[in-house]
Amino acid sequence: MRTKQAPTTETLVSRWLNSHCDEIGMVQFHIRELAREIQRDRRTIGRTLVILKASERIVEYRLQRGQRLIRLRLQPPAQQGGMDHEVPLQTRIRELEQMTGCNALLLPLIEQFAATEQTLADIDRELCWGGLEPKERDALRKTRAQQTTILMRLLKEIEQHTTSKINEQADSIPLGRLADPATFAREALGVTLYPHQVEFCNAPHRVVIMMAGRGAGKSMAARVFALYTACRKSNHTVLVVSSGVRMCSEFGKRMLDLLDSSDLKKFVTESGAERITLRNKSRIIFLPAKAATIRGYHPCKSDETTGSLSVILDEACYMEQGEEIRAAVEYAMITTEKDQGRMAIVSSPSSVHSWVYPLFRDGQEKRDDIISFQWPSTVNPEIREEEIERLRRSRTELEFRAEVMAEWVEGSHSLFAGLIDPMIVPHAAQQLGEGEMATLGADLALSYDDSHDASALAVLARYGVSMEAEENLPWPYVQSEEETQLRYRVIDVVRLTRADTNEIHREAARLVERYGIAHAAVEQYQGKSLADYLTALGVQTELIAPTAATQQIIFNTLYNLFRRKEIEIPLDVSETLISELKAFQYRREATGRFSFGHPEGSRTVHDDTVYALAWALYAHLNLAGTPVSPPPEIAFF
Repeated sequence: MRTKQAPTTETLVSRWLNSHCDEIGMVQFHIRELAREIQRDRRTIGRTLVILKASERIVEYRLQRGQRLIRLRLQPPAQQGGMDHEVPLQTRIRELEQMTGCNALLLPLIEQFAATEQTLADIDRELCWGGLEPKERDALRKTRAQQTTILMRLLKEIEQHTTSKINEQADSIPLGRLADPATFAREALGVTLYPHQVEFCNAPHRVVIMMAGRGAGKSMAARVFALYTACRKSNHTVLVVSSGVRMCSEFGKRMLDLLDSSDLKKFVTESGAERITLRNKSRIIFLPAKAATIRGYHPCKSDETTGSLSVILDEACYMEQGEEIRAAVEYAMITTEKDQGRMAIVSSPSSVHSWVYPLFRDGQEKRDDIISFQWPSTVNPEIREEEIERLRRSRTELEFRAEVMAEWVEGSHSLFAGLIDPMIVPHAAQQLGEGEMATLGADLALSYDDSHDASALAVLARYGVSMEAEENLPWPYVQSEEETQLRYRVIDVVRLTRADTNEIHREAARLVERYGIAHAAVEQYQGKSLADYLTALGVQTELIAPTAATQQIIFNTLYNLFRRKEIEIPLDVSETLISELKAFQYRREATGRFSFGHPEGSRTVHDDTVYALAWALYAHLNLAGTPVSPPPEIAFF
């Protein structure tokens, strides 16, 4: 979680020097210029420069009145408490070599530069001694001016002969900021990471999974992870894949806001809603969750590097094509060395049917270079305990455990959680009882891919009479004992995979003949042929547009039937229907409407038979003269 803190003068001066230095860490400026840019007075800046010099983080040369030449140290010497003149000459030479790309052609210049720097440090030390005669002091000042001129000439020659490697370093993040993600976040972004965020960003495993509650800081950790990875590695591609277009856009916007508020923005060569490109040729690309788009991305090769790839899957548990996306990512990363790229999965937990759950379990046991973390919302100290308790009281127990405590809970967003098992009865199905009337509901596949879609037919029997209910009720409305005397029973369910039109027609005709069905409801997507066929058989058939409003009211009705124990599912009717009902989920969208369906990303549990059952109930409501109108005002439960 991002925490804003007022930067100290030392921090502001260090950032300014880092952002204005040249290839070997040299920066020339007037003290007045620095004071104006960081909005601090000159005296305070002067004291700060003394502190930085004493801590051996800089080497300072005064050129004229107010003019400074400063060299940033690559890293403070190992010895503590010593002044800069105490650093051995060879240490200076090695440091300068490293900063200039270890170019052997520059070694003579570097040695002269280091020696001149050492001479200036000795002169400064002597000038600080109070026992000098005026003539001696003047002579030292004259020598100092000469040595400074030599130093500037050597500096110019070194800069003129700087290798391409130095230019590459100049196009990357200032020295010292890439030691680790926490330092990078603090020094480059002005963000303080919490310990759990640091643990996630530091994990060296090929696959890193973070399951966290709402507000735990997983999005900030993911943004820091993406930026640190891109800044640290040249020619590196980071794909950020979000579960929807809106979330993809939001992630990119927050990333740009983070960059714009830091001095990293000067290392950005291209920025927009779809990608960010850095001066080290690394790029961060934002994509919606589609396996086909990921397949087109691979590490970018160049003459200097083979390139590498990392991928962040944001809110991965809610990706419709989760398994396909994971496979596409693994193939895209196949040419990236194990220690050069990672797949980070970041999400709140959903259902145990999610494609992420088996991976999470593997990560808990640290199998196959996978590690997983699980953190509740309470790891963020900014979330008050009173807010946690308010959520505990206002949400169902299962939802609270999933969304706040980050637990994998069976049925955390299940519409029929705890309602199915009591309505499973042992007696046989597939026969009408006395006084029962059956309707047919059909939900047809949009494709022939049996891993995603199938066609389903459901027969629902009813007996009894309905009482009138009031209008303008909240959703989902809980009916009273007096409002209904109807009872329902599922008597047949057929699920067809890869079925053609003729096979579907044959099954529908069989059900119509066996149960004497006179009314049906068919979902309009791919359903017109079946509706025409049923009409030709003499069945009064309605094509249903599965709008959000229609789904909301029909599933409200179905929910009440299970809650009131007024619908039965014979044990032998369909294990598929029972499992799909238990896993069937609801979600409130940003518009306030609810959406329904199987757990997102699941390849083992679908919702075809549930929708077929819902449309069979729809046909019964029409038969009874109950209009399926737009839903009443929503009251989340």
